[in-house]
Amino acid sequence: MFGLYEVVKCLTVKDSDSSEQSIVNYAWREAGEVNFLALVASTGDIILRYCCSGHDPVISHIPWPESRSIVCLCFDPTVSWLLVISEDVTVSIVPVLSLMDSTARVNRLWNLEDVTVLRFKKQQGIPSVVTWWHTLDDRQIAIIGMKNGNILLVDLSTRKIVYQFTIETRIHRLELVEDDQQMSTYLMITGQPLVQWKLLLECRTQELASPVDKEISDMGYDGLSGRSLPTLSITQVTEETRGLFQPQRLDQFPRSVILQPQCAKGHHFITSHCSKESTFQVYDSNIDRSPLFAYKLPIGSDIVILTDKVLLAMTRLASGKKLYVIANQRAETSMDQTKDFNKESVLQQFDIPQNEHLLTIQKKSFPFYWHEKCEENMRQKYNQDIKLD
Repeated sequence: MFGLYEVVKCLTVKDSDSSEQSIVNYAWREAGEVNFLALVASTGDIILRYCCSGHDPVISHIPWPESRSIVCLCFDPTVSWLLVISEDVTVSIVPVLSLMDSTARVNRLWNLEDVTVLRFKKQQGIPSVVTWWHTLDDRQIAIIGMKNGNILLVDLSTRKIVYQFTIETRIHRLELVEDDQQMSTYLMITGQPLVQWKLLLECRTQELASPVDKEISDMGYDGLSGRSLPTLSITQVTEETRGLFQPQRLDQFPRSVILQPQCAKGHHFITSHCSKESTFQVYDSNIDRSPLFAYKLPIGSDIVILTDKVLLAMTRLASGKKLYVIANQRAETSMDQTKDFNKESVLQQFDIPQNEHLLTIQKKSFPFYWHEKCEENMRQKYNQDIKLD
């Protein structure tokens, strides 16, 4: 059988004396045909890899001051800006897209030629994770989780903390949960030890619509589209809405289950991975409903990525680490079945060297016309070969 996939080294980080450095942190994001990878080397500097479909990747090195050691970082949804959080909660906004591509058109929200730095007088704790939230009402918010359980919402335009609360655990991961209709946004919070919460950040609601609009809707007419409805937001809490914006612990799932928002087939999903049963369920953006799909995974699966056609699963066992490429349809099961993992669903597998420490797996998408373009190029080459013969 011919391999469908190949593992290729794209980048090696080395010091000036050619000795390899370790990667201590990272950020990855893609938007359309553009994707960015930011690596924090053991020296504390940032390595950027910028890639646009149809062009060779561009790699750049950004020296970083030792006084602002990096603890977490992330990109904005347009991959124009890199948000870097230092140990003292200094917030740095790096104009990465304009630095890597001088022809790119970037909305001048902050300085395009240099780093914008935000500082706060009162120490809120030591940061552990950050995510960028672009709100429905067009605000740019940094959500920063702390080791002491504090979570800050910082408006990057006004440079003010607009909301903060505390959960009694170290914050390990912060992820945004969106729906396909763009009617609501939740924050999924993962703590250490493994406990998860969800927090409503914003929602469009007809409760704020004018009496005329609500009367039209009650009569069965479409008075307001979903995206034109008024928005309730955690950044503008009132006494009437305070109860909506409280973290809810996800106790309906056992401790062996980890929830994660993922995208595939043009839709937003929430996946549920049970390490004890080696199962993987896929929900729509509402986990209170029944799962849409259920899959059986190899024993020891750790990181699982959902794509349109396949699952990517990393296993960690005493025998070694493997990356599996699994056909969705062949791995599908029902939750009332206890059958074993279908080994015939494995399209390909890769052994990961024991000395390699895997940080994450990220999914790279391709434009819908990419395969058509490749086929057209092959067809033209084939026709040229025939003429030469």
